[in-house]
Amino acid sequence: MKAQCLEYAVCEKTIYNLIDAQKVPGVTNESLWEKRKRKKGRKSLCRQRKCAVDPGHGIGDRPQEAEERQVAGLWEIDPVFGGKGKGTAVLLTLTERKTRKQIIRKLKDRTEKAVARKQVQKIEDGINNYPRRILDFETAEERFIQELSA
Repeated sequence: MKAQCLEYAVCEKTIYNLIDAQKVPGVTNESLWEKRKRKKGRKSLCRQRKCAVDPGHGIGDRPQEAEERQVAGLWEIDPVFGGKGKGTAVLLTLTERKTRKQIIRKLKDRTEKAVARKQVQKIEDGINNYPRRILDFETAEERFIQELSA
């Protein structure tokens, strides 16, 4: 359909879009006979990604003494994943911040269940011979699970 005062053609969809956006004064969907019967199309909702890290917890929240590496007994646990399609095993590394002593354990799979509290308890028993004040635990999602004091 081509209006006499316009140099270009305007399709029906454009007119309905202008009416939906309330850019045509005095015309609403209720005043249109055909438009009342039709349902307004819904916009597709894009799937939003969840944050990998809880907004309140991060590596910057660790104590200042851990950053300075002045006190022994501050441990970190980090997962190390292999390449894609290389299997599901994960290496779990424990690193003492001051002495940089490392303990490495192999886990069966990448799930958080494999690195659950029971597994952490076994790891804690293994490092009881070493000084321990805080054990910062980060899963693949980099969340703190616990903080222990000696």
